[in-house]
Amino acid sequence: MIKRLRQQITKATTVGFLSLAAIFTGCNDDSVDGSLQFSTDNMLLNAAGDTITVDVTAGSDWHAESMAEWCRVANASGKANDKLVIYVDPTDDVYERGTAVKVSCGDNVVRLSIRQEPMIFEIADSKKTLDFSKGVAHDTLHINTNMNWKVEIADSTGWLTVPDTIGHGTTALVFSTTDNSQEKGRSTTVRLRYGVRSIKLTASQEGGIRADGHIQKHYGNLDIDKGFNIIFVGDGFIDKDLIAETGTFDKAVKEAYEFLFNIEPYKTYKEYFNVYSIACESEDRGANTATGEGSDTIKITAFSSTYLKDNGILGSNNLAFGYASKILGMTDEIMDNQTVVVVLVNDERYGGKTYWYSSGKAISYVPLNRDTQLPGGFTNIFLHEVGGHAIGKLADEWSTPGNYLTPEIKTEIQKTFNKNLYYSNLAFPGVLGYPAFAWGPTFNRPAYSAVLGTFDGGAGYLSQTGAFVCHSEEKSCMINHIPYFSVMCRYGIVQWVLFKLKVYQYNASGQKELQTHFFEHDTFTVPEDVTVSERTHLPIPDWNEE
Repeated sequence: MIKRLRQQITKATTVGFLSLAAIFTGCNDDSVDGSLQFSTDNMLLNAAGDTITVDVTAGSDWHAESMAEWCRVANASGKANDKLVIYVDPTDDVYERGTAVKVSCGDNVVRLSIRQEPMIFEIADSKKTLDFSKGVAHDTLHINTNMNWKVEIADSTGWLTVPDTIGHGTTALVFSTTDNSQEKGRSTTVRLRYGVRSIKLTASQEGGIRADGHIQKHYGNLDIDKGFNIIFVGDGFIDKDLIAETGTFDKAVKEAYEFLFNIEPYKTYKEYFNVYSIACESEDRGANTATGEGSDTIKITAFSSTYLKDNGILGSNNLAFGYASKILGMTDEIMDNQTVVVVLVNDERYGGKTYWYSSGKAISYVPLNRDTQLPGGFTNIFLHEVGGHAIGKLADEWSTPGNYLTPEIKTEIQKTFNKNLYYSNLAFPGVLGYPAFAWGPTFNRPAYSAVLGTFDGGAGYLSQTGAFVCHSEEKSCMINHIPYFSVMCRYGIVQWVLFKLKVYQYNASGQKELQTHFFEHDTFTVPEDVTVSERTHLPIPDWNEE
């Protein structure tokens, strides 16, 4: 009995020890090789989203997990020599970001450093719009980026296209349009997507009809602050008159500035000029009439241009200057010194008027008069009012019979105008008949001997003892609008333009330099005699203090 009990106890004890040995053997990691080696352990991935494959050399099975949502592992576990594939999402961060992928094998844990480069997406010149003329046209968008990008055009009719709609990295996207045969312009939205972000741009194409406020540069390669600017606006032009290029307004603009640049001195100095136009839509064609003679008319127009009894034209100068000020880069200084505003009036009646301001700015009203005889005709009036008065600050050279200059008026003219480079085409000598006294010895040259003189009259006045006024040549645009400027008119125009553009300094030495330049470049041909009608002269410019 006792012997049997001892055998049972011995057997149970042996089984218990074997069980414990098995348990202790299973808990011992000394049998697992936890070694880990990687082909790389410091990774910089692309901002656009990226994938990297890492070769893993492990002593046994391994496990991997990412520490950030934007970074993922394709395989959470692997065998001894499997590959570890890591993904990162596109970033929208302008700074580098980082995280880690934790890899464990047995007790060994290794953290792999994962970094992602910052996002770059830049559009050259911070461009926000794509602008196209009405014909087949192209515009290029230069992009500097390290991202994948996609172009989406909202309009699906196909008038705007781009060859590449998906890509990666820095590129130049060339957008193209079909011809726009519609009267109105058209526009759509272009969206550039990169990562989780996007940029919206507006693409616009001119239509046949220019919208109110639309700005067009017709001539000149100079920046607005480097050139002398002629800015056309229109009054009495309805929408159909504003068809680009072929409409009444655009054709008149082209006719005017091409005529101007074919007449000296503008022909020689045209590269100093820029020509702009701004479309202004009116409800009615034509202009108002306010003569006080019972035939007054009212038109609803952009600037309320109104014919007066003396054939002058009055309008909303400030509103016209406001339109001109919308040109990119325009400042008050540029408006005052190197800009003139021209209001083309869509009316064929004879008339015109220029308004001067003490700041230097000027505005002229020029109708589309189609008289075939001087002093009428659209381009002749334009040459006189704009080329003479507005740009050159020239005085009229005609005189009214019986209207004599007085010493008091002479003094006021010299005080107000001459010191500011106005009226430089008139002289107020002590006596007539001696050109050298009137114009100085500088202009007493052989080239001008056949034309230069002291011809009585100017600014509407005739001379009398104690108050003489004269102009330099018998023929002149400032008398009856013929397409010819006298030598002193030419000099006055060149003087104003080159001084105001600071080609020469406005001082004694600058004056000498400018005169030398003028004589070296001056050219002229005196026109033949022409028949002039009995139409009255247009009124002299108004002077406005500011």
